[in-house]
Amino acid sequence: RCRNGWIPHNGNCYSFSRNEVSWSTANSICGHYGSLASITSSRENNVITSLIAKSPTKEVWIGLRRRKKRVWWTDGSGVTYMNWAPGEPNNHSGRKWPNKWWTRGEWNDIRCNNEFSFICKARPMRF
Repeated sequence: RCRNGWIPHNGNCYSFSRNEVSWSTANSICGHYGSLASITSSRENNVITSLIAKSPTKEVWIGLRRRKKRVWWTDGSGVTYMNWAPGEPNNHSGRKWPNKWWTRGEWNDIRCNNEFSFICKARPMRF
């Protein structure tokens, strides 16, 4: 069962926060329950799209990190699916940047200190 206010989908629970914070702050907040959302399939990307569709927010932090050509999810899951926007990732001088999700479900690498809403992902609670 998911925490109160979280949305269940396919064995996971999701929470969308409209608060706009830096990636590090979002990662810390989500870490209390699970992690920033990892997106492992186009189906899961569509779930994120539907969570955000009713919100004025059109950009959110997700849990994908990258450095040059190496990418990883903050929850430790394997990177089996990616949906970069055209021209992305553009590497921002080779530094390690987090990634955000865009309105169309496409991703972009961007500076950590920008502030966006975010999506958390967690396993259901066990009783």
